[in-house]
Amino acid sequence: MVASIAIPAGALALILVHDGTHARVPTASSAPTTVPPTDKTKARVGTLAPDFTLPTADGKGLSLSALRGHPVVIAFFASWCHPCEEELPVLEAFAQADAPRLRVIAVSFQDLKSDSVAFVRRLGVAFPALLDDPSAPVAARYGVRGIPQTIFVDGRGIVRGRVYGQTSHADLQPAIQDLLRGVNIRPV
Repeated sequence: MVASIAIPAGALALILVHDGTHARVPTASSAPTTVPPTDKTKARVGTLAPDFTLPTADGKGLSLSALRGHPVVIAFFASWCHPCEEELPVLEAFAQADAPRLRVIAVSFQDLKSDSVAFVRRLGVAFPALLDDPSAPVAARYGVRGIPQTIFVDGRGIVRGRVYGQTSHADLQPAIQDLLRGVNIRPV
């Protein structure tokens, strides 16, 4: 029994020491914790966001490049992610309030397409929910290894920041304002 706990804990410690990139992740207890958030070579702040085209939950298709000219918030989610269930409605509020200037999209992460579709419909998400393959190739291009994770892309297609873990409306407000101004987002 001790070995079954020690082996995963040791693997996590090795990853944390080896990666060297850590970010604050909000938790239910608000106690800061560190995790390796991304591969530094993928979708870094100040670089061009990797383009992708995915089917939407309503059966259409959408490319990130089609949204060029507008700031875009990309939220990676899954139907099995409880924090995502709380966060997507917050992003829906921003999508509605800032509709003329801002685009919000969600990308499924390691989830069955049917589960993702049912999830966003149940939550009443009106912004495009894109259905990535369960192997998550788009998330891999963005260096996403855990969710929820939110990427901020300016109107020129440049990554301006990312948020790891669940956030609130109050946390996201300054980040959205920074994105709309075309500057790197403040830490959340």
